Amino acid sequence: MRPVTTTWLQTYGDAAFDALNQQAIQIVTTHAAAATDDVRARMRAAFVTSARHELRFFAAPLEQGSPPATWTGA
Repeated sequence: MRPVTTTWLQTYGDAAFDALNQQAIQIVTTHAAAATDDVRARMRAAFVTSARHELRFFAAPLEQGSPPATWTGA
């Protein structure tokens, strides 16, 4: 694994990242509780779309081989 990738992935195990993630979950949960059914449905659709993009991002190297060294993630 490339050093940049390793450092980036280690972020997920960092306590500060976990704390910010928990804060984001609380913010979304609070807003969802006060939202209309339509807004909650749109929130859910945005989450599902985001999760699909993340899954595709992490699956890409397994499906297509490793990205080229000049790959920027864009």
